Parts: sequence; structure tokens; C-alpha cells
Amino acid sequence: MNEKAIEILKKGGIIVYPTDTVYGIGTSMFNKEGIERIFEIKGRNKKIPVSIAVSSIEMAKKMAYFDDPSERIFLKYMPGSLTMILKNKGAPETITRGSGTVGIRMPANEIVLRIIGGLGNPITSTSANMHGKPPATTIKEAKEQLGNEIDLYVDGGVCNRRASTIFDCIHKKVLREGDLMIEIEEE
Repeated sequence: MNEKAIEILKKGGIIVYPTDTVYGIGTSMFNKEGIERIFEIKGRNKKIPVSIAVSSIEMAKKMAYFDDPSERIFLKYMPGSLTMILKNKGAPETITRGSGTVGIRMPANEIVLRIIGGLGNPITSTSANMHGKPPATTIKEAKEQLGNEIDLYVDGGVCNRRASTIFDCIHKKVLREGDLMIEIEEE
């Protein structure tokens, strides 16, 4: 299944994949058409940036600027249910939507980490659901909401946790309470 997912992503396709929280919908972060297609499929506001999922800190460092505190946070909590907002370094405009920042996540799920590693670059990391609806926790729920618009559904069983915590590393504050409680070190 992983090889098929990687091949679909290399060809510009879209997959639904498991994470450690809920199911995500992904395409290569360099696939402009695929990213626009995800916005259309989800019915999502096209001004909202899209987070990316990486498979290593090395991959993350190609996409964002890390200072010492943000690197310590990454090493402490990743892989895990955390999305870090950092200054953009290598993510395209289709991801950042002009924000100058990028959301980076490294899910604690071996299936998606192997897919990202095999692809060799980050994929989009947004929940597999219609905008405003509850995130999918099973492939069945994802298919009910997204239907035949997806090129491949990767079944990883039940992913039934709260969405990831979003932490703004620039302003040192939690933007969304999620599954992970983050402890901020005093400098």
C-alpha cells in the first residue's frame, strides 16, 4: 500500500492517510494543482494556509527556520500530535498563502512517515473532512465525506484522538488546544 501511495503522490495525486490523531488528506507540497484540488474537495477557504507533514527534522529544517527553542520543542514532541508554526524557508506560496510562516507536523504514525520518506518531500497535512465537519477517524468516515475525489485511501485503522495542538513558535503561544499539552521552556 505504501508503494502505491508514493507512486500516486509522485504522479500528482491525492491520498487520505492515517495519523496519530485523525485522518489527513495529502498531496506533495510541490503539487500546486493537487493543493488547489484539496481546497475544492474540502470546500475550504483558499486564503487559509495548509500545514505540511514531514518525516524527519532534516526535512523540516529545509522548510522552516528553527531557532534553538523551536528545535528543542521539535525534538521533545515529534513525532507526535503537534503542529509547529515557524518562519517559512522552503514551502511554496500554495502552502503558505502569503503568511510568511509554515505549519509543520510529524505524525507519530509509521504508515505516513514511510510514505513521506519514500516520496522524499513533505505532503499536505489537513484533516480528511469537508470544511466545518468533524474530522474523519476512520476510512469509512473519510469516504462518506470525500467520496471518489480521492485517488487512494490508506487504511490505518481507527485514528480517534483530538486534532493536533498548534503552537506558534514565533510568538510562543498555543493557537489551538489539541491532544498534546505542550510545556514552554522559559528562556
